[in-house]
Amino acid sequence: MQKILIVESVHPLARSIERRLRQAGFDTRAVDTAGEASAMVFHMRPDLVILDIDTPRYSGVDFHEYLHTTQRGQDIPVLYLTRYDNWINREEANRLKAAGLLAKPCDKATLLTAVFRALGPKKQAARANGRRRPVGNPASDERPTSPAPSQDARPTRAS
Repeated sequence: MQKILIVESVHPLARSIERRLRQAGFDTRAVDTAGEASAMVFHMRPDLVILDIDTPRYSGVDFHEYLHTTQRGQDIPVLYLTRYDNWINREEANRLKAAGLLAKPCDKATLLTAVFRALGPKKQAARANGRRRPVGNPASDERPTSPAPSQDARPTRAS
């Protein structure tokens, strides 16, 4: 089971994200501050960090920069959460090679699309090779497609 650490100071939002991800089969932990997240990264060893850019006392951007300097945290993808989906936050997300940027609050489909994209094998391979595409709105680009119908599913003739 993949582990996701949620760093969000607004408790109802953190619990909502945590509930949605648990329903999708993830092991989640939510903390309020970047300081708590620092300790949790070493304890939990998450596969993904969902990080509020505007955490109290120690910004999410500062925490992400710190995470890149640690042996255990340098390969963990980070998905940013923000109230302000603007060019400044997008620049920060691109500069730090974030896995994505989500405007909050976001619906379940948008959240799960971004999480699966951040955890996907293509992203991990691109991360290892240093090739990253700029951060965009996960709901508007590269929507997942449904699988092709199997050959057993033949159309029926209407009587």
